[in-house]
Amino acid sequence: MILIDADIEAMFNHVADGIATKAEKQRLQELLRASRSSRQAYRDFMALHSALHCENGAGLPELSHFSRETKLDLGGNK
Repeated sequence: MILIDADIEAMFNHVADGIATKAEKQRLQELLRASRSSRQAYRDFMALHSALHCENGAGLPELSHFSRETKLDLGGNK
């Protein structure tokens, strides 16, 4: 996993959400052209973003630390 700073993550989010400014888009293009690790971080970010929008969570990695029998108490079922 590649760590990215908060400004770059915000820019990724703005692009993914369709609210990036022209300046952010240009800055992102420059960053992606200049840095292989930034391109990988962007691909990873967009893959996760896409997976989160899939119906019923299809495409998300399995959470192996939870068994299928795990029940979460969210406080609403009393």
